[in-house]
Amino acid sequence: MKIREYFVAANGLEFCVREQGPETGEPIVFIMGYACQLTNWPDALLSTLAEDGFRVICFDNRDIGLSAKLKTLHTIDTRVAFLKHRLGRRFPASYTLHDMAHDTVGIADALGLRRVHLVGASMGGMIAQIIAAKYAPRVASLTLLMTSNNSARQPLPRLSVLNHFARFRGVTDSPEEAIARWVTMWRSIQSPAYPKSDAELREMIRSNYERAYHPGGVIRQMHAILATGSTASLCRHIDAPTLIMHGKEDPLVPFANAKDLSRKIAQSVYLPIEGMGHDLPDPLMPYFAELIAENTRHVRANARSTRALSA
Repeated sequence: MKIREYFVAANGLEFCVREQGPETGEPIVFIMGYACQLTNWPDALLSTLAEDGFRVICFDNRDIGLSAKLKTLHTIDTRVAFLKHRLGRRFPASYTLHDMAHDTVGIADALGLRRVHLVGASMGGMIAQIIAAKYAPRVASLTLLMTSNNSARQPLPRLSVLNHFARFRGVTDSPEEAIARWVTMWRSIQSPAYPKSDAELREMIRSNYERAYHPGGVIRQMHAILATGSTASLCRHIDAPTLIMHGKEDPLVPFANAKDLSRKIAQSVYLPIEGMGHDLPDPLMPYFAELIAENTRHVRANARSTRALSA
């Protein structure tokens, strides 16, 4: 399947976009999570959906990968930002997830897409919730992977994972130091039932490092998450058919978040994934592709029912 990569202007910024599948296919837009590039979407997921006839679109969020890099407008220690978030207190940040939601809508506008299926992972799932609530007519279906409503009341990550994030300062390391640090991070959050070897993790991280390395953007994205606060109040405005998939062994965003999201989003179902942590294991991707496609089919079935009733 031919992959097309190009840049588009949206929301005053330039974004790297990659797509595959027929240009006439139903569009599925994938929004990646914190500190991850578009290359972190597994090929097994994207190519399966493209072969199924979907127009599959992913992109680098602002401040990551090959997309636009911003300047730090506000400085705050990440540990202080985390404490303020847990206390429900706001603080200024260079941007928030609402700005990133507007980025995604702007990319859809640039591509001439009025209505899309959305898939968001982790931070990308929070962004997707904002879009589905604030731009409801633009979202045909919603799939949320290993995410939360970003509430200060959500269960905390495991202490070992929190420590990894607390130590990150955005200091530019040597390539080997940076790669070794990210290997340790990924090892701490990956799926226990589907672990990558250290060699596989190192190769994945090295490839992304060589494509783009921008630690300042990683810090700003973290602050964006914490400064945004809870999206729980928006969830009641989501009316798109919503599929929530979450690993039962997730050490970063505990599984209880999936249950909470499902309670707050009316047309939603959640699926616990045994043995999955906070990553997207290749062996599960054909199954995920099938479930995402099935969620889009509910939209078509509902549309046919509506037309039949109005005939």
